Amino acid sequence: MLELSLDKRQLCDIQGRLFELALKSGYDSPTFIEAFMNSRAAECLDDTYDRLQWAGEEYILEELEEEIQKKLGAIGYEV
Repeated sequence: MLELSLDKRQLCDIQGRLFELALKSGYDSPTFIEAFMNSRAAECLDDTYDRLQWAGEEYILEELEEEIQKKLGAIGYEV
C-alpha cells in the first residue's frame, strides 16, 4: 500500500471537503466532478506547489465557479 505524505493527505482532505461543499451547494455530482477534474483548480491541486493547495474549499469552489462562467461565456452561453 502506498504511504502518502502529510501534504498529500491534506490535499486529499481539502478535495473531499470541496466535494461535500459542492453537494451541499446543490451541484449535480457527476457534472461537478467532470467540471472540477477538467479545471485549472484541479491542475493547481496536482502541481508540486500552488497557493490554491492551501486555500479553503469555499475559495476553491468560488475559483471553479468563475472559471466555468468564463468558459460558458466564451462559447456563447448566457451566464
